[in-house]
Amino acid sequence: MEYQLTSDELTVSIKTSGAEVTSVKTKDGLEFMWCGDAKYWGRHAPVLFPIVGKVLDNQYTYEGKSYSLSQHGFARDSEFEVENVTKNKITLVLKSNEQTKEKYPFEFTLKLHYALEKNKLTLGYEVINEDTKEIYFSIGGHPAFNCPMFEDETMNDYVIEFEVEEAAKKLGITPEVYLSGQVEDYKIKIIPLSHEFFKDGVTILTQLESNTVTLKSLKHGTSMTMNRGELPFLGLWSSEKGAPFVCVEPWVGHTDYITNDAEISEKRDFVKLAIGEVFKTSYDMTFKR
Repeated sequence: MEYQLTSDELTVSIKTSGAEVTSVKTKDGLEFMWCGDAKYWGRHAPVLFPIVGKVLDNQYTYEGKSYSLSQHGFARDSEFEVENVTKNKITLVLKSNEQTKEKYPFEFTLKLHYALEKNKLTLGYEVINEDTKEIYFSIGGHPAFNCPMFEDETMNDYVIEFEVEEAAKKLGITPEVYLSGQVEDYKIKIIPLSHEFFKDGVTILTQLESNTVTLKSLKHGTSMTMNRGELPFLGLWSSEKGAPFVCVEPWVGHTDYITNDAEISEKRDFVKLAIGEVFKTSYDMTFKR
């Protein structure tokens, strides 16, 4: 089922399957979100949980037992329940069950809180440890934005602009989309976009100074500005097939290191949540016509 949040400026569509945003549209019909054309990539803005990226060989262990978990976890393919909904807010809930425990042996509640105010959409993540032991996870967003948005543009008419001049770190990636362990200095404020920029896959940045990052049309001035909140990693990605979209992805956690076969409790940059504890974080996106 799909629900709509509305304001004087935007209409946002969110489906219960995957708790995924499928559309952010202005009152005059301009669509910001990628349509999900499977020719390039069949999703819009999946929720990444209980992992971001991949665990090595899609396998991990917990207390000596091996589990299989596919890329980005199972939340994006799960049906969420609606806890409450109003004109401009909705909370969607996924609880652990027999199917999730076959892949992830922990009791949890995952809540997605969406709130629309004028031209800003806020996404809040809430994870509750319902287990009798510590639980481990990573979490994040994968929103894809039309790029270009207008017929008279190409991707080359767009830039990614950071709030301040960056002296961030870029994490090395293997062809299998694991972290290589290499780290590069990444000093930049504006990234000119092109399909060439994405030819080697995802760019993963950390130790960013900027709170905000903007995807902007140089021709029309249309933009999406993301405030990444306290999510420490940022992914930039587009399909190698020359797709007309760009993903700007805020994460807590990241894909596995190529050398890391540790059990889930030892994985680097995972959240470790004690019994009865609640993890909360959020980011927001402001859309300018």
